[in-house]
Amino acid sequence: MRGWWENHIKTLKHAGLNKLPYWDFAANQAWALLAARLVTALRRATVDKIAIATVNGDPVQEHPAAAALLGAGFYSTPQGIRFRR
Repeated sequence: MRGWWENHIKTLKHAGLNKLPYWDFAANQAWALLAARLVTALRRATVDKIAIATVNGDPVQEHPAAAALLGAGFYSTPQGIRFRR
């Protein structure tokens, strides 16, 4: 599974998605796509639960990825964002 994610991230970087400003509409679409694919991968891998507290050292709730993760099936907790199958 790790190899798949590494290749997927390389593909996203090659496409230039890591260079988009996070406030840009296209970046929000990229976060939504990434969050949806993460949820799909977690379900396929039969991961029971996962918690995310920070993104790049900042609280996940303050990051633009938070809205995408919540929209994809994660839920908010005081410590961060969680996913449960």
